[in-house]
Amino acid sequence: MINYSMSLKKKINLNDLTVVIPTIGRSKELNDTLKFLNKGNNKPNKIIIIIPKAELLNLDIDYFENVKVYASTQYGQVKQRIKGFLLSKTKLTMQLDDDCLINQESILKLKENLLILGKKNCIGPIFLS
Repeated sequence: MINYSMSLKKKINLNDLTVVIPTIGRSKELNDTLKFLNKGNNKPNKIIIIIPKAELLNLDIDYFENVKVYASTQYGQVKQRIKGFLLSKTKLTMQLDDDCLINQESILKLKENLLILGKKNCIGPIFLS
């Protein structure tokens, strides 16, 4: 069991988090994910969407101030993810699929655990139905 200190809990926010979302352009799913991530006051600093250049004009998503869309010259989630990670300028970066509905409380819990574990660690959510 992880012991959470009160001083650590006070430092937990999403201002130093970038979320990278590689996509092939599934606008409805992606838009739902963006709305979920942007609910409330504690939003990720940046959400970077990487989409193949050929699909860019077909992308139809709502505008959010913290969302940036970049075209990739290559298909494939791994190459898109790498491009997003290279564009990230925050202390922490999280990768999500374009249809991953995760609330801010869950993101905060993931970040809290990652801060406790320290550098050179990675964590991710487990989705149960």
